[in-house]
Amino acid sequence: MSKKQFTLYLFILSSIAAGAYGVLHWLKPPSERLFLNYSARLNRVLSISIEAPNQAPTLPTISWRNSLQVEPELTLSLLDSLALKTCGLDQLVFEKNSSLGKHASADYRLVWHTEFIGGLQTCLNDPQLKPELSTSLTHILETKLAAIDVYWHNYLLNEQSLRHLWISQQRLSVNPLSAYRALALNLQELSHIHKQLNVSNTIDKEQLLSLSERLQKGASIVALLQELNATSAWLNQVSAALASRQFRCHESEDKYQILQNILSKVYTLKVQDYLAELDQSAGLVLLSLSPLMQQSHPLLLERAHAIHDEFKQANRQHVTQWKLILESCN
Repeated sequence: MSKKQFTLYLFILSSIAAGAYGVLHWLKPPSERLFLNYSARLNRVLSISIEAPNQAPTLPTISWRNSLQVEPELTLSLLDSLALKTCGLDQLVFEKNSSLGKHASADYRLVWHTEFIGGLQTCLNDPQLKPELSTSLTHILETKLAAIDVYWHNYLLNEQSLRHLWISQQRLSVNPLSAYRALALNLQELSHIHKQLNVSNTIDKEQLLSLSERLQKGASIVALLQELNATSAWLNQVSAALASRQFRCHESEDKYQILQNILSKVYTLKVQDYLAELDQSAGLVLLSLSPLMQQSHPLLLERAHAIHDEFKQANRQHVTQWKLILESCN
């Protein structure tokens, strides 16, 4: 291998290594990228040692099946099912008992329950309905109306687009607020659907299915909580190091200028902006989430609020450390 070829070979290898490093760096969560840069600068100026914190689990294990409620089992004889053809309810019965119906998604099952309730009410208004069948249908209708809350509860637990919110390990962007503002609006829409269900026992099928699609493609709550948790750990780590600093501003004017530069161009401009978006994102999502989760998963909701509170406390403590540094310098 000639010297020229060897030089070219080294250049290619270094380019590949640099590219790989760049990819790995941008695959890290925004909090890790921001705080690695932030802490490295503080380490140099203040002669402290800030190390990456150990990460603790963000949420308890979610047991979806154990929280499901028992739905009433209701049956009709074959003859009764055939008799429902006159009011169009036979098709709904067929759909429920078909292979597709037995394996339908949670949103389709919830829609089916409401459509069946509406179909029962229509059938019971049919003057040609036999008295025996009318008695059976009245019992079924009353039972299903009483189980509306059970159907909704199980929908919240079984719906895959809602589970996505708690299991998707997607990476946040440096500006996550817009994605979580959209998620908060979707959760508010789901609450409105629930109110409609309680008032009229009906659901807008197209609205619910469209919402399921948007939730499936949207932001993840667990990703937000993990990032809040990670950011709190970083803030606590950096704050503890700042509290133990030996640096005195008047001993080094040059270092004081560098410190002010870190405050204005790194902490305020980059870190604090990201923290503000995280805080607003969590506030919007948890406010919209509370009405939906307070019955089905109160402990999960409580932990989510606690993570947000811990984040806000860590943020306040960090601001306090900066105030102490600036006061000592002035």
